[in-house]
Amino acid sequence: MKRADCARKYAFAVAGLLAVILFSPRIPVRADGVTVFLHGWNPELADTPAWMAGMRGAIVDEFLGGETNYATITITDDGGLIATCDPWDYDLAAGTTGELLIIVDWVDVADHLTGGPPSEDVAELIVDCLIDDQNGKAPAAELPIHLIGHSRGGGMACEVARQLGEHGIVVDQVTPLDPHPLTSADPQPLPPNPPVIDAPAVIYENIVFADAYNQLDDYPKGEYVDGAYNRMWGNMPGGYHDNAPPDNVYANHRNPVLAYQGTINLANPFDNGEATMDAAERVAWFNDYEEAGANTGFTYARIDGSGDRSSATAPVDGDDEVRDGLHENVLIGGKGAREDLAWAEAVWPNVAVLDVWEDGVELVGDPAPVDVGSILQLRYVYLDFDSGCTVQLHADADRNPYNGNEIWLSTQNHPGATGEAYTENIVDWDTADWDGGETVYVYAKVEDSVRTRYYYAEHMLSLQSPESPSWSGGTGCGVNHPPVPNAGPDQAVCVGEKVLLDGSASYDPDEGIPPNTVMSTVTPKYVYQPREDLRFRWSVAVLYYSAGRAVLAMPEGADVRATMQDYDQEIASFVPTVPGVYQFDLFLTDDFDACLSDRVNITVTDCEVPDGPPEETFAFERFLVSPNPFRTEVNFGFVGEGVPSSIYVQIFDLSGHFVWEGQSAGDDEVTWNGLSSDGKRVASGPYVYKILIDGPAAHLFDTGVVFLSP
Repeated sequence: MKRADCARKYAFAVAGLLAVILFSPRIPVRADGVTVFLHGWNPELADTPAWMAGMRGAIVDEFLGGETNYATITITDDGGLIATCDPWDYDLAAGTTGELLIIVDWVDVADHLTGGPPSEDVAELIVDCLIDDQNGKAPAAELPIHLIGHSRGGGMACEVARQLGEHGIVVDQVTPLDPHPLTSADPQPLPPNPPVIDAPAVIYENIVFADAYNQLDDYPKGEYVDGAYNRMWGNMPGGYHDNAPPDNVYANHRNPVLAYQGTINLANPFDNGEATMDAAERVAWFNDYEEAGANTGFTYARIDGSGDRSSATAPVDGDDEVRDGLHENVLIGGKGAREDLAWAEAVWPNVAVLDVWEDGVELVGDPAPVDVGSILQLRYVYLDFDSGCTVQLHADADRNPYNGNEIWLSTQNHPGATGEAYTENIVDWDTADWDGGETVYVYAKVEDSVRTRYYYAEHMLSLQSPESPSWSGGTGCGVNHPPVPNAGPDQAVCVGEKVLLDGSASYDPDEGIPPNTVMSTVTPKYVYQPREDLRFRWSVAVLYYSAGRAVLAMPEGADVRATMQDYDQEIASFVPTVPGVYQFDLFLTDDFDACLSDRVNITVTDCEVPDGPPEETFAFERFLVSPNPFRTEVNFGFVGEGVPSSIYVQIFDLSGHFVWEGQSAGDDEVTWNGLSSDGKRVASGPYVYKILIDGPAAHLFDTGVVFLSP
């Protein structure tokens, strides 16, 4: 294996495991863009609508593993409209996701009856914030854009998209929620003040996909949006209707916001900061096809991606097909009509579509399996209205183009301007130089002489060696055998008790068992021998997938994130707060990125947690496991004064089966002679030891591996 390949595979292995472990309840995560939230106007509310922060937080919790790249655009009037881009201090380069979440707060100028502006004036300031550098950051418009707006904000989302298009920027998605741009039919300022008329909710030719969610029962009503997939309701009981006055004003108009967040957060109940949604609303608002919100709404968003934008299905009989919201251009493949742009200041380059094909057929699945040596086709659709552009294709370890772990694949020069025409190109990718075992994402970087944009293909790829189950070490390296993970024996603990997930019995058969003599010169603590050649990742096990969401092996209501520590170490820990069975997978990867996993069950009951460790301080000089490896006997003991009153040793084989136990008899060490508890000589090889102090029911001091020589 080439050194470059080793470095590359290390990056892909780590990032690939992090993508599926512990912190991402729903996969795949296509977090590689900008999501913008825009509110409307409510005469009963003086503060910023809380639903935007609620929806933003739901996306972070459900899809982004808690990674919070937040920014805010605030619009005020100080003798003229002013946009303040603050806070704007995220660091995409430091994260594993490339997702930026922006709230637009224009509440100070949203009241048109007191002099507030039309939506297009506000949209112009928003666009400036998106296309310009802010606080030393690259322009947000470098990434795919999803605009989500409610009421007047729904129409404003369309207007922001139009103005971005006039700069030449393709917008990935626009989602109006009960859009209600102001017209002459709405209450207007008293004469002699002029009426305030908003830009209409129109889907323009730079918008790839649009979906609108409308209620048509109560004023202010939403409106049908031509060129979008429209999901329409009549009366929507519950939700905001259940609030006390004045928080129930315009309840039917606001319930589409709650319904859309209900397709992000599937919990029952949840609160968006303004109203609560529960199972009753899911039954009333969604039909069987929509699966209580799990198969509609945000599933069509880039981040979730489990919905099919090109589907010919009409989720509600007789209403729109999903593909009615996808651009009608033949290279994009939908039926959604689009309004023309003037392309007045069109200077940005774009990639609007990127697919990975094999033999002319798109690869699907997450991950989509690819045999190393296959010739793949990278098919992209680009647009640069005013100039030529260059498209670089990369394989990436995650979906973040800013954190520097990508591998260049190809560069394509397109010297001519496309005008308003979407244009296709197909490039071959020969995977023969790859080794197998990598999980990769493909993205396009398109640039002219000034500006850059990024776009990722929808599906992750799993590059697999078509040869044997052994991993080849390459020229001069022989054959690498996969590491042997051991997640330790199953455990039974109490709610509130700290649980150690112990992978110290894992080993690499090619390297042998490293010496594991542990010394401590301080008070007792959990210690272990680090292994530089093995990489550990602990993950809550996935039972199965439902509608693109991972169902995790832990009790309902459990959340291990708050207490999980050292999930990338040999020994991790967490504190269960809910009784039930938790299952954890230990993923073990060696230097050649061979990776296997092992699972451990943790049964948690409402029992009494044992008392904490003794408060006395031990003055021993060190703790020894010696000799290791051993042939006849191995000693576990403390050296020095002030040792614990008793030492209790347990021995397990690598499958977690109990082998032997012993306790010190008034001295400071325990000796194991390599026999099982029934007096039989055990086979040579590695064994797990656990050291407890002051009795078998109490306090784990150390765990590790001893090796019995032949």
